[in-house]
Amino acid sequence: MSGRRRRANIGRSTVNARRARSARDEESSTEREARLSQLRDRNRTERERESSIEREARRSQDRVRRRVQRARESSVEHEARLSQNRNRIQRTRESAQTHSNAEQNGQPISHRWVNKEYSAMNYDPLICYKDDRIVSIGTMSVVCEYCLALKFKDDSKGLCCLQGKVKLEEILPPPEPLHSLLTGDHPKSKQFIRNIRRYNNAFQMTSFKSKQVVERGFMPTFKIQGQVYHLAGSLLPLRPDDHKFLQIYFIADPDTQASTRCSIVTQPIDIDLIRSLQDMLHSHNSYIQSFKIAIESIPIDTSDYNVVIHANKVPVGEHRGRYNAPSTSEVAFVLANDKKAVNVVYKDIL
Repeated sequence: MSGRRRRANIGRSTVNARRARSARDEESSTEREARLSQLRDRNRTERERESSIEREARRSQDRVRRRVQRARESSVEHEARLSQNRNRIQRTRESAQTHSNAEQNGQPISHRWVNKEYSAMNYDPLICYKDDRIVSIGTMSVVCEYCLALKFKDDSKGLCCLQGKVKLEEILPPPEPLHSLLTGDHPKSKQFIRNIRRYNNAFQMTSFKSKQVVERGFMPTFKIQGQVYHLAGSLLPLRPDDHKFLQIYFIADPDTQASTRCSIVTQPIDIDLIRSLQDMLHSHNSYIQSFKIAIESIPIDTSDYNVVIHANKVPVGEHRGRYNAPSTSEVAFVLANDKKAVNVVYKDIL
């Protein structure tokens, strides 16, 4: 019944259709172009998602609609449509002939992208970039059947996961209370999000080191020169009450550790929230646990250590690329050693 009603409505002038035509008659050329562009993008996205059955149904409806429109057009409209078709076919043939003659004469063929080169620096307002398929890459509406990644229509099938050959571990939600703080389910979530950089600074393990470039006058940017370093320093402070960065994690008393973190931040932060995040890191952060195990394994009467990296030894079940020796000077971890120390205990890091 609905199908017969839908076919009977084809070509009729409804209230909504008259309202839409009235709105289109009043729109400017810019508004019309914006509306047509949105319509093209929406149609392109819908056609990319449709199945073969949906595509055939759409084409069948288009054929029915064209037959109805052509049956209702007058002789003048009929002749105008045929004239437009003839002109379009003629332009296509002339363009193909021009390319054919250029190939036969050994002349370079002009590409439609030639007049758009270096457009980022020399934008030409007379060129309609958004209608060019090379510029308009569409939306990320293509879903990978293996990893469910979103891709553009022209992306290769193996761009994301090599067609199922690469399988990443599932990203697990962060532990509590961090998960509740980030999702808004914690009573102090708003305060945490608003001051998240301060809380992050309270738990930093390394310090930033670089050569800063200072220029005269107003300088709104932070400029550096050369390489950037993250300094870890020693695991234990030289003075008992001077803990900084990674050293704070090894303060025995949890309350003292939390108060020390609050003291290094210039603006006030919630010490109870610091204490709960601190307990979370000690329970779930593998780096902190590794450092604590390393300190606990050092004998009390040992004055110094020498670290040796065995790049040819890899833990069972781990990827060799995570433990191989550095091949360039870009990445390095330097341990300060007392040259005056005579007794050096060797300890391997596998």
